[in-house]
Parts: sequence; C-alpha cells; structure tokens
Amino acid sequence: MTDKTHGGAGPDRSVLEDIEKNGVQLFFDEDEESGSSRAFTLGLWHLRQRPEVVALGLPEELAVQVLELVIDDVEDGVVYEAGQKHDGIVHGYPVWFGKVRQEQVDALLPELASVYGDVDVPVLQLVYPDKQGRWPWDADVREGFRDSQPVLERIDDATGE
Repeated sequence: MTDKTHGGAGPDRSVLEDIEKNGVQLFFDEDEESGSSRAFTLGLWHLRQRPEVVALGLPEELAVQVLELVIDDVEDGVVYEAGQKHDGIVHGYPVWFGKVRQEQVDALLPELASVYGDVDVPVLQLVYPDKQGRWPWDADVREGFRDSQPVLERIDDATGE
C-alpha cells in the first residue's frame, strides 16, 4: 500500500463510517450501450486489510451472489491472493483471482479514490470460466465470452490487449 495523502485528497470519512456501521458494500453497474458490467466490493480493505474485489461481465444477480460469498469468506478468515484458483464460490466451477494494477484501478474504479483518498488500495479481479470450464485466455473460448470479461492482469497497457 502506498499512502500519498500528504497534499492529496483524504479519505471520505462518511462512507468509511457507514462501512464500519453496516459492513462491506457492493456496487454493480452496467453500460446499457455496450452491455459491459462491473461489480465490486467497497470496505474489505478498510475493515479487514484485504484487497477489494471486482468482477466484470456478470449479470447483476450472479455478481452480487458471488461477491457476497467472497465477503463472507474474507470475514471468516479466507485470504485470496493473485494467481490463485478457488473452488466453492461459483457452484461447480473454480474462480481465479488476478491482480489489478493501480493505473487500472484508478481508471476502472474511481469510486475507491473518492472513498479511500490517495491511498493505493489493492484490488483483485475475480475471473470465472465459461460453462465448459474454459477461461477467457483459452484459445478455444468464445470471443463474446472473452470480450465480456477482460482479464486485467493480462492486458498490456501499451497495446490494450
């Protein structure tokens, strides 16, 4: 974690107090034009010193269910780390956690900066396979599935691919 608060924006105490009172929050939004979606946690870092988690491309109901299970696991002491696969979050399928670089966090989740201030909060991306168990990076996965869930850890910032 890098704390850059000297001279920068401070944390939003009202949101942090709400998290302390009511627990980790979940956010979901969908771009109606492109159909892309994102869901993310807000509060894992503040309450547990664990990375926030983002999922891309899931329908709202499933995204909320999956992230609620992640929150429950973290509250029970489970530690998720980049590069690890885990069973038991999505019934019948493993999920994989990838690291989200800080410049990606700033672009994808500007809400974190407005809440945490100029603190670099670690974020993991929850990546899930298709119904055939293929990952977005597998050569034989459907292009639409791959496009709906860009794997941020594997994107080269210079080329965007």
